[in-house]
Amino acid sequence: MALDATLEVHVREDGDDSAGDPANDERGRSLEFAFTVANGGSEAVDLRFPDACRAEFVVSDGDSELWRSTQGRVFAQVLTTASLPPGEALTIEDEWSDPSLEPGTYDVVAKLRARENETRDEATVTVA
Repeated sequence: MALDATLEVHVREDGDDSAGDPANDERGRSLEFAFTVANGGSEAVDLRFPDACRAEFVVSDGDSELWRSTQGRVFAQVLTTASLPPGEALTIEDEWSDPSLEPGTYDVVAKLRARENETRDEATVTVA
């Protein structure tokens, strides 16, 4: 099974609600994730998922976990299988919005939640 993974993380600045007054700037920030798993092999790969969640994203600040995409969420308990033909890719997207996200450098890990598969990727993102 030859799966390649790529994690892209983008910072999005939400709208400015300050009405021109920097002291009342209520802009928030979001981290947008795109986790792509590609089949670089010569045979199709069947991905078996235990529920409706296909990937998990974790944001940390050094040793401290700040957010986990699966925390506090409930997913439909349906067993599904996705077949990934050779040369094809599956992209899973998610977003974390936090108005109090401070400027700094954050580590992000994305992990495919398919059974019998440890495909994951990591990225570092800087929030200005």
